[in-house]
Amino acid sequence: MSNTALEIARTARDVGYRFISQRLLGRQTADQVGVKLTLDHPAISDRMFYVMNRDYESRDARLAELVLNHESDVLELGASCGFMAIYCRKIIGVRNYAMVEANPALPSLIDQNFRLNGLDPDTTPLIRAAAAGADGQISFTVHRNIWSSSVVDRGGETIAVPARTLPSIIADLSFAPDTLILDIEGSELQIPAEHYALFDNLVIETHAKLLPDGEERTDRLMSELAALGFKILKREGDSYVMTKR
Repeated sequence: MSNTALEIARTARDVGYRFISQRLLGRQTADQVGVKLTLDHPAISDRMFYVMNRDYESRDARLAELVLNHESDVLELGASCGFMAIYCRKIIGVRNYAMVEANPALPSLIDQNFRLNGLDPDTTPLIRAAAAGADGQISFTVHRNIWSSSVVDRGGETIAVPARTLPSIIADLSFAPDTLILDIEGSELQIPAEHYALFDNLVIETHAKLLPDGEERTDRLMSELAALGFKILKREGDSYVMTKR
């Protein structure tokens, strides 16, 4: 099947699934490993509706559990709908957590999901920016499927958003994060390796296929992280949990 035919088939599946689930059966929320996610928000596309009812980001949640506990202090890059933050606060019970998200459509979705899970969003800071190698502004593409929005152009509307380095983000927090969680669709390659060294643990999803030289650059990043003392505890697909402890 060609890529075009495959995409048409997926689109038909997504539209049909949403119509049956939401319009006919009245499904307005999904439950992923103990986290409730709203399906009633303008940012939820037909594709995201389908994915959020399947196995949404549970792999990275399982990896995070290997290094997190109730005394952990976490910074997350690419908060998306807030799933990982809610999982870490509600299920694992981490002590402190802060999120970074550049997509301007998502703060209201994150807020809605926090409240749906009985959490006060005001207790978890949200920095509205994109993590980058330098402070300033950066081009960010807002994709109709929220998990494909990125500084890497994957189609959609390109906007200018604030860019923040990890040191400048940390300087604004009321706590010192020991763990970095990131799923930022290729932007992980724009962060200097020495900025990763500010953390004891990393939960990182890599996206080598999104860039022409992505494989080479991802291999180089992993080598640099190893040189900084990070060891891979576990890998699942393109996601890793790494620690210096």
